[in-house]
Amino acid sequence: METIQGNNQSVTKVRKEPFGRPLKVKDATELQKRIDNYFSSCFRTEVDNSGQIRTYPDGTPILTQIKPFTITGLALELDISRQCLMEYGTREDFGDIIRRAKQRCEDYAEQMLYNRNAQRGAQFVLNTSYHGWVEKKEVVTTNETTIKTQLDPARLTGSDLKALSEAFKRAGLLQDAQVTDIQTDNPKTQENAQKEDK
Repeated sequence: METIQGNNQSVTKVRKEPFGRPLKVKDATELQKRIDNYFSSCFRTEVDNSGQIRTYPDGTPILTQIKPFTITGLALELDISRQCLMEYGTREDFGDIIRRAKQRCEDYAEQMLYNRNAQRGAQFVLNTSYHGWVEKKEVVTTNETTIKTQLDPARLTGSDLKALSEAFKRAGLLQDAQVTDIQTDNPKTQENAQKEDK
């Protein structure tokens, strides 16, 4: 607070501070370092039977991934909530860094689609956590196909035919239908219908 005096009046000037909790990550450099630490923590170096680190011919250590890359794991590494991580992604200074980290997690989940044992879990993660991965299913049925798949004319009796005729009338699919309006090529069904009518 600052007090300014002049012309027999004193004015108090209040300096505005930003609202909300201070950021747990101070700047983009620190954020990138902590994100890199998270991804590195998902690997361990391979060791042979004698305890020596296994390396490629160029001397680079051979790494094995021991944990999957996840958004929640990334948030835990940064000591913030998942929601807070998403909000960091909207900040001008952190946006690109968070987008790249999220994309790396998304790439991991996408690769798991090719792993038979992890495929369903990967589909769930991609459908719920990443934009543009919504699974669409279209089901188109018509009365004709529904009836064909649900009714076996060889098993219909006369009372079945009557009930079917009444159901069609109530549904407005047939006008003034009679049992005789429903045709079947199966002589056994016709025979059953005649027996029941007697």
